[in-house]
Amino acid sequence: MLIGGSRLSDRYPDHAAIQRHCSSVALLTTTPIGRSVGTDWKAKLAEPVTLESWHRPTQPGPMMKGAPHAEHRFHSDFDEYVLGKLTKALAITHQEVLDAASTLILDEWGWRGKGKRLEDPRRTAGVYEDGETYGYKWEIPKAEDLDYYLERHAALTTAGRLMRTVAPYRDPDAEQPDVLEWLADFDVARHDGRWITDQRSSIPGSLATAGPRGSSRVHESEFLTALQPADGWVTVWQSAAATEYDRSLSIDIASALVTPEAAGALVRALQTADGYWSFRIPSADLDDEDFQFSSPPFQLQGWVSTPNSEGGIDRLDPLATELTPEPPRPSEDIAKMLSITSRDGGLRWQSEEADVVLASETWAEISAGREPHGPSGHRLRITTEALDQLLGRLDAALIVEVRVRREDRSARYADVSDNDNEGGDADHGNDFRVFSYQPGTGWNDFNGCVGTR
Repeated sequence: MLIGGSRLSDRYPDHAAIQRHCSSVALLTTTPIGRSVGTDWKAKLAEPVTLESWHRPTQPGPMMKGAPHAEHRFHSDFDEYVLGKLTKALAITHQEVLDAASTLILDEWGWRGKGKRLEDPRRTAGVYEDGETYGYKWEIPKAEDLDYYLERHAALTTAGRLMRTVAPYRDPDAEQPDVLEWLADFDVARHDGRWITDQRSSIPGSLATAGPRGSSRVHESEFLTALQPADGWVTVWQSAAATEYDRSLSIDIASALVTPEAAGALVRALQTADGYWSFRIPSADLDDEDFQFSSPPFQLQGWVSTPNSEGGIDRLDPLATELTPEPPRPSEDIAKMLSITSRDGGLRWQSEEADVVLASETWAEISAGREPHGPSGHRLRITTEALDQLLGRLDAALIVEVRVRREDRSARYADVSDNDNEGGDADHGNDFRVFSYQPGTGWNDFNGCVGTR
């Protein structure tokens, strides 16, 4: 494997993605060959220039007056969202990036003089289905035609050359230079290199269908069932949906930590809000920092992390449709405090005694067609014992929002009067419940104690 990686590295010395993969393979092997294989871009990059993206030089979009162009005319979306993003990640002009990639295609790879547009034999033969060679913005198309193939590898080769010679930018709040995030879009979606479908879980029985026909009303018991789907377990984060032709069901759950003396007041305040859109239960991620509060005696702190992943070539896998690449997980601080470690790429979290105390899942079974349907979602569960331990150590209570939304999709094809509310659902505004939990006290809602333990 290492010898093959060495040959691939030698053959494509400037291809940023190939060099990255070869370097990763070399780190996994123990057989030395006397020289380095691939490129560790983190170590190779120059000292980054720390600067917010909006303070960096800009250029007009490819369809605007004054936009830079090269001899090879790149697809406008590829120009703006792939090469343009590369330009914004490096201290260089967009014209220089376009010229470098164009020269690579036309001169180094010998495609000059083959017509104004490259002739793709597969397109001439009518192999492609309608729309499958189109990639919206930065998305990879389902089928790579010759134009996209050349532009993609020209971008990665040009990037490899520039990353050795040009200073990269880094946003002040980012952990790494922007160009490494750009490069990650050409890799698999997960940061640990696991394929999305490797994380696929079975569909939870209660979330497999949209339920019986004929009513969109949400029963009170559904909130409690979603909160505690199995004995001894609590769902603390979830986004789940089951869509069928004539009806749909969505169940979302979010939780955060709150000071015990403020828990009751917060439950009452949130439950009497105009609707779930009036507030936000924060995650532990930086994006939700503005929704966390620390003004004693009131504190509201996120403890579940929901990693974001936009790119990923493995999203094209049909079995990956609607799966969440990075399911929700406890924040690093919480994992450290509980002395738990991740197993199976974050699907299981074990205590020092090897007991599973948190479980993360993602599932999907989506049918193909003009209107895809089926169940999909992700969730994070914790054992009641581990939850008691967590809250006891932090001297905190848990605040949980459970949102259950059932929709009669057949109403989309019927006349809906102006007086009907959103989606034709008469129960709109009564589709969420807020709960609090404390060890020894149990679960409480707006009306007081509930029997969910």
